[in-house]
Amino acid sequence: MTIITLTTVGFTEVRPLSESGRIFAIIFIILGIGSAGFSLTTLFGYIFEGPMMQSIKERKMELLRRKLKDHHILCGYTAISREVLIELNRQKIHHLLIDKNPAISLPPNSKYTAIITGDVHDEEILKHARIEHAQSLIASLNDDTSNLFLVVTARQMNPIIKIISEASDEATAKKLTRAGADIIVTPYQIADRKIAASLLKPRLINFLDIISGDDEDSSLKIKDYHISKHSALLGKSLRETNIGQTTGAVILSIVDKNGNSRITQTERISLASLPLKEDDYLIAMGSSEQLQKLEEFIHAQEKFFKLR
Repeated sequence: MTIITLTTVGFTEVRPLSESGRIFAIIFIILGIGSAGFSLTTLFGYIFEGPMMQSIKERKMELLRRKLKDHHILCGYTAISREVLIELNRQKIHHLLIDKNPAISLPPNSKYTAIITGDVHDEEILKHARIEHAQSLIASLNDDTSNLFLVVTARQMNPIIKIISEASDEATAKKLTRAGADIIVTPYQIADRKIAASLLKPRLINFLDIISGDDEDSSLKIKDYHISKHSALLGKSLRETNIGQTTGAVILSIVDKNGNSRITQTERISLASLPLKEDDYLIAMGSSEQLQKLEEFIHAQEKFFKLR
């Protein structure tokens, strides 16, 4: 009778009810269904929002962390690291975020972000983040002293990792460079310079914002393309490859793996005549279709090299 009542089947009564029996059944239905509903809500809340779901998320994060190699480590969840995180997810690049706060609210579509809760100054936490296998580390903590200590620790644990650090002023930037940081970002100076440039060269700044933004409807974009050791383009100049006429993309520059331009002021050679080397990067501008053709062209040269 209890099962029939609480499941609202309403099959029939087991035996005829008296007047008091009907009153009891009404009270039992109200209290019973309410209690059953509360129990089910609590159960599903435990499964989907409680410790069980948290355990599933942690297990998923751990599996993702173990697979990471040549990854990026973001230390501290600040306004700057949040923008970096969004861009890495947009580019579908797996990465790690380390922060003390266990209740971080990530932006939507952050499925490529693995989180480690802990102190970034703890070497065990950095080991857990596989810093020895990481490609880069971004120090974006709330104060310069914390960033400085982190840079020193990270450089000792991985001498070849690329370290990018945030700094509040030039004096701190110099200290971070001596401590081992490769690139220093000073947000206030960048903002000041952009404001000044927007006043003095508004059309140029507007153009750069368009081609460097993430707007899918933008007619022009800038991307970089890697020339690997398996490419048939090695040793050839841009003129010899006929890459511009084939793809329609404009090659703006050729840089090495460290981001330095291959053409110096002392060299009297044009960009089109510069022979390509292993680990060069082509900085190209064009429409989405042109850049897609360029990417296919570069991949085709790698396949051609392997076939030979």
